[in-house]
Amino acid sequence: MLKIKDFELDKTNNTVLLITRVEEKETRAGKPYCCIEFSDGESTIKANAWDSTKEGFTSKYPERTLVSATLYTKLYEGRTDYQLQSCSAPTEPAEIQDFIISAPEKPEKMYQLLVSYLKNCREDEWGIVDLTQEILEENKDKLLMWGAAKAIHHNFYGGLLYHTLSMVQEAYVTQKANKRLNNELLICGTILHDIGKLRELTTDEIGVSDYTIEGRLIGHIVLADEMILEKVFLAKQEGHPYPSEKVSMLRHMILSHHGTTEWGSPVAPAILEAEVLHQIDYMDSRLIQYTDAYNKLEAGEMSERIYGLGSSVVRPGFYKNS
Repeated sequence: MLKIKDFELDKTNNTVLLITRVEEKETRAGKPYCCIEFSDGESTIKANAWDSTKEGFTSKYPERTLVSATLYTKLYEGRTDYQLQSCSAPTEPAEIQDFIISAPEKPEKMYQLLVSYLKNCREDEWGIVDLTQEILEENKDKLLMWGAAKAIHHNFYGGLLYHTLSMVQEAYVTQKANKRLNNELLICGTILHDIGKLRELTTDEIGVSDYTIEGRLIGHIVLADEMILEKVFLAKQEGHPYPSEKVSMLRHMILSHHGTTEWGSPVAPAILEAEVLHQIDYMDSRLIQYTDAYNKLEAGEMSERIYGLGSSVVRPGFYKNS
């Protein structure tokens, strides 16, 4: 079965693809057309279907269904452009599960590994480890499947958990190299830094994420802080409050992890652990974009400009395998 990365330019390519999203747009002349997102299980593309409406297109080919798609592929203004010529029911056996882009590790395995890092960083008999564990346990079902974004990075099934675990592993190594870092605070802050995305986003059974109204209005940084404060208030009401200084430092890490107000944080990092979290988050979000680009390139090739990186990516010749 032909993969997207093997499509030939200036030719018509036919293969089985999963329709993940359909958006209706307008041309400059005011005519409707559909922008359709397809997945082959390894990568996604957006193709235009001219002179069509979302209602008309999805009445025949709904989102979350497999189709045999014929697309014309060409370069347009320096970027690969895909135009949908026709759709039909697949003539060969295919399972939707094989077309869902997901984390490279099983969600349950990632979750248990994340919990093991949390348990091994405990310093206080009762403290932020317990707070973090309670939030994880209450949100486990969502965490196993949620994407980390609508686009840009880790926007796939289980992407949020994969991103979080990767960062925790990076934080663990960083702490081993710099003993001044408080391991408990660093690990807990890293685990919870994006937990607000469970409220900011929705993710469906094929890994497609979109914003909630709450997510648009408030954003995941403040939503994560709210989730922490809810647990802090409840613990205080029940007579076993969490240590106030550690909680304040944990909240600061969440609120500052984007680094600057220009990037969405209400405050800049003011403690060492917060700065490390910001740098690890920035690094991991870019590494996955390089990895995605490499997976679409042959050794020695260069990609188009990648929006999230602000530049093209070159896959060196010594990278012979994915």
